[in-house]
Amino acid sequence: MAEWLRDKNVDVQVITTSPYYPQWSCQEGYNAYRYYRKRENGILVTRCPLWIPIKQSGFKRILHQISFAFTSFPVFLFKLFYFKPDLVFLNEPPLMCSPAVLLGGRLFSVRTWLHIQDFEIDAAFSLGILKSRFLRWLLGKIESAIIKKFDWVSTISDNMLKRAFSKGSFPETTLFLPNWVDTREIFPLPDAVTFRHEFNMPKDKTILLYSGNLGEKQGLECLIDAAAFLQENGDDEFHFVICGEGGAKKD
Repeated sequence: MAEWLRDKNVDVQVITTSPYYPQWSCQEGYNAYRYYRKRENGILVTRCPLWIPIKQSGFKRILHQISFAFTSFPVFLFKLFYFKPDLVFLNEPPLMCSPAVLLGGRLFSVRTWLHIQDFEIDAAFSLGILKSRFLRWLLGKIESAIIKKFDWVSTISDNMLKRAFSKGSFPETTLFLPNWVDTREIFPLPDAVTFRHEFNMPKDKTILLYSGNLGEKQGLECLIDAAAFLQENGDDEFHFVICGEGGAKKD
């Protein structure tokens, strides 16, 4: 996204973490507890430390997000003072950074934009990571108050737009901004013979492929159940492939 904006003559700087997701471990060549500042594909990127829990739980995930919110805050203030941006664009997750973004926007008269990739509070309770009814009510009130304070809000699907409206987002300042791919780089191959050969997959079966994050909220156990059901009923037409990394990979 930053590179696309750069190509449209927008001056972009990024504050983020060292790459660790979806493996939940810092990628080779980085240290999760260090700051990094360098140009990546023409974009000035500052990577801030954060704590990465080996085993996830509701409390640990909160601490995980707080650690990044804390370490990125001085960098964010520095950028506001010296870079003087016209707009601050915050991806959610992590919503934990929103108070700093709203405060900085107010102090430096900068427009703010919240882009929601995932309603993480809803997801945490739906998955049982957090369970208290009172906590859900309290966090819901805080989330709604935060959403209403941003100049713009966007999200990635029609259903998530409806969810944003239900949480207090204003229709006139809420946008549909779906994820996309560069179809010059990602496109259907004329055939998959090489792929099948490389991974020793049968040529006469239909491949059913899931590729992406192996997280709790993806519900990938339904694929295992479907494969077992077909096998038990003697249907061997399909070959299932699950490809990716994430917190639920071991399960």
